[in-house]
Amino acid sequence: MKSIHARYPHRSLHGFSLIEILVVISIIAVIMGISVPVAIKMLAQSETAQVRGILIGLAAAADDYNVVTGSVVDHTENRDAFGNTINLYVGQPSPNGGAQEDATFGYFVYTAGQTTTTAKLISLAAKTDLTFNGVEMLTIADRIQDGSLNRTTIGQVELLDVWGTPIRYAGGVDHSDSFSEDDYLPAHPTAFFASAGPDGEWGEVDNNNQPVASVDNNGDGEPDAADNVYSFETDN
Repeated sequence: MKSIHARYPHRSLHGFSLIEILVVISIIAVIMGISVPVAIKMLAQSETAQVRGILIGLAAAADDYNVVTGSVVDHTENRDAFGNTINLYVGQPSPNGGAQEDATFGYFVYTAGQTTTTAKLISLAAKTDLTFNGVEMLTIADRIQDGSLNRTTIGQVELLDVWGTPIRYAGGVDHSDSFSEDDYLPAHPTAFFASAGPDGEWGEVDNNNQPVASVDNNGDGEPDAADNVYSFETDN
């Protein structure tokens, strides 16, 4: 029986030839060129689905509050469920707007959290990501009961989406009314929750919920609101 070297006299017994190595590298590069964009797209879709699930869960909490109380938390008002005045800043959040942050989500948590079932649904939707003053808040009712969460501290309530941007709440948005501070959110007649999407920019949308092309705060040539994520589940 002939040796390997005898049968393949031009093949080195000490490794692969340069051409063989280059061919293998080329094949790997082609595979990566095909698979990496697909993997990135799948990851983006997974992240969006995860955020939408959170928004839908929060919308279920808003539905519960509406069923139990017969009312909707109105983000255009600066009063809580008991008529007390709240220091509530409503407006396009930074970096699009001023230095202050929109406090509507904390307003919803504090007001709707007075209802036991709604508070539980909020916690369920937010899982462990709901924070108060930077600390994980598992039980909303306890924070309300001990007085730490009140009408002057609602701005400390925060729930971040997977891209690190605070989730917003609106009790309904009408771009044609005189209350223009919420026009960075889509026009919709009932309560909903919103995420700024992967770019973290809110931009603006018109009455048809289409991105306003003239708003490009991050300078990437695309309307900032193009990837915003919203939940209108309160219609169902």
